[in-house]
Amino acid sequence: MHVNGPGALMIPKILLYTPSLQRFHLCDCPAGVDVLASLVQLFGAQLLHLDITLSEEDVPLSLALIGKFVALQRLQLNLHELEDTLTISDGPTTAFHMPKLRSLELNPCNHEEFARFIARGYFPALIELTFKFVHRPVGHQPTTCEAVRLLFEKFGSGLKRISVSAPELEDIAEILFPFMTNVEEITMRLELFPTLLDIARFIPKSVVRLCLETYWNMTAYDHALVSCLDDLHYNAKQLPLSLVVRMLSSGTHPFLWRTVTGTNPSLAGKLLRYSLWLQEEGIQLQDESGMWVGITMGLTGS
Repeated sequence: MHVNGPGALMIPKILLYTPSLQRFHLCDCPAGVDVLASLVQLFGAQLLHLDITLSEEDVPLSLALIGKFVALQRLQLNLHELEDTLTISDGPTTAFHMPKLRSLELNPCNHEEFARFIARGYFPALIELTFKFVHRPVGHQPTTCEAVRLLFEKFGSGLKRISVSAPELEDIAEILFPFMTNVEEITMRLELFPTLLDIARFIPKSVVRLCLETYWNMTAYDHALVSCLDDLHYNAKQLPLSLVVRMLSSGTHPFLWRTVTGTNPSLAGKLLRYSLWLQEEGIQLQDESGMWVGITMGLTGS
């Protein structure tokens, strides 16, 4: 079930008519205690995927209710509504016990108290972790990956896939990557691209695929992206793994290779040359959908 803001008030009644519900996604508004209580009462033992935004009201009770979804395989918690001053007691709020949980996403991850609570949980099947850091005004702490260090100390060795979105990445690679001794795939979404060598020395030896995602301006040939691609090509042989660079639009429309030839032929030609150049080194340049920049569909405009 996918529900947006206007329909949220009707959720408890709607749930009565969805006896086979296994996936619940509530976007555009926080999930109140009434919604969570209804979900637990009706589907506590069968819900597999849960994606909600936590409300700042009665957080301990909301967490206690979420902890009752014992069959969850995927949990996505959006924490935008939580205040920095929130305190989660170690006593009344029981740690999550989710033996089947395989994928966990926290967005954003700057809230240290919440990350500490999650680290108390029991997730023996957890293999995928996704988290996002956001810029905080001066004086707001923490602003670095120290907020989730406990998560990686406890669960890092079991992770196979990790996705991180952050303004900068070098500190994250240095502090968190050493805990991921068995990770196979890392996806990093960045606002500022470091050079490859800034992060390469911290990448675990178990990694077989590294995907770098970056936002850039499609209307101008982004110099930061060009510098990054040059750096990747120059240092590619130092990384014995599959490397993907995925370009994301910084505007309202996604960057799609199948349309770029018609909207910006000059840019398409430059990107095609870079794509073929990088492909020789085993680096694949992709658009926002994951399509290779240079595939025939893009060249023909079909």
